[in-house]
Amino acid sequence: MVKPTLYDVIVVGIGAHGSSILDTLARRGLNVLGIEKFDIAHAMGSSHGNSRIFRTAYIEDPRYVPLLKRSLALWHELQEYRNSSTLSPATVIKMTKGLMIGKLDSGVVQGTLASVKEHDLQHRVLTANEMRAAYPAFAVRDNEVGVLDESSGYVVPETAIETLVHRAVENGAHIKTKTTVTSWREEEDGEE
Repeated sequence: MVKPTLYDVIVVGIGAHGSSILDTLARRGLNVLGIEKFDIAHAMGSSHGNSRIFRTAYIEDPRYVPLLKRSLALWHELQEYRNSSTLSPATVIKMTKGLMIGKLDSGVVQGTLASVKEHDLQHRVLTANEMRAAYPAFAVRDNEVGVLDESSGYVVPETAIETLVHRAVENGAHIKTKTTVTSWREEEDGEE
């Protein structure tokens, strides 16, 4: 009888979150298996398409900013890995700046200002006329202002997933694609 391979961790689903977990655990030296129902970087889940926004000036709560700064550093690290790997050149993260527009007392503007001020983030506050001159495609009202977040951009999810999986495999991760997990059960010596 063939003894099954034992893994420290099995990651089910290798989208944005799963590929990040797989990569992190493999780089920490764990014996890890990633199982994906489809191919890597497929269009059947929420992690496909051309872009996902990244912003450091977090509108919802300034307490997230330290996590976002760390996340931004990790995205840049992944881009550097991609550029130096055997993978074809492609964009993982693109910094474009981000413009949050609203009335001065709006939640969008006040939330953005709270984050940039509390964490000393590079930003500019623009008047309606400044926005019209810089961004003529926007129909800005006279009573609106803009907060330009210098540390915003977008991540290319499929490229990011492909890069994370490639690095995970380089660090010893095992991958099974086109595999559906239908059940699991606990055994005395692990899970099956």
